[in-house]
Amino acid sequence: MTTVMGSPAALESKPEKTSRYIIPREHGAWAVLLLPFVSALVLARQVHWAVIPAALLVVGVFLLREPLVVLWRQASVWKERRPESEAARRSLILYLAVIAVCGALLLWRLPLWAAAALGAPAGALTLASVFLTVHNRQRSVLLQLASAAGLSASAVVAWLAVRPQLDPALGWLWALQFAHSGAALLAVHARLEA
Repeated sequence: MTTVMGSPAALESKPEKTSRYIIPREHGAWAVLLLPFVSALVLARQVHWAVIPAALLVVGVFLLREPLVVLWRQASVWKERRPESEAARRSLILYLAVIAVCGALLLWRLPLWAAAALGAPAGALTLASVFLTVHNRQRSVLLQLASAAGLSASAVVAWLAVRPQLDPALGWLWALQFAHSGAALLAVHARLEA
């Protein structure tokens, strides 16, 4: 006797597969994060060893939100232990380790004021995003615009990794990258409402 995929018998025989690590599913957010980073390197016209820890730090901070959401939901919303909670715990440990190591390496390159000026808003935005996501407000236009501004700031991290001083061109690059991603975000919201 053969079973048809999707039948109750077929579904019961397949154990639910959970990933070992949690990675965000927002495909557009990856572009909003990485395009400014690469654009800043092109604009700076140079590369330095600090680009590698800067890229890993930027990606690590971006990845951090998803396991935090899962663990917060496990602690405050879900009644039973879910399999993704273990993946979230593993992910959180890995991402925090990468952030710590790369952050320490960048402190050799970046001025302390720059690290604080970038790190404090990134941490605050991550926590605000986690809080609002757990409370099902992740579709808030204000949160999404703030997130686009924060993700576009990866350009600043890339620039400072190769040239540890600010330049007016960097401000324009960040503003243009944010305007592009913000306009795309507002267009999507307008289409969804129409």
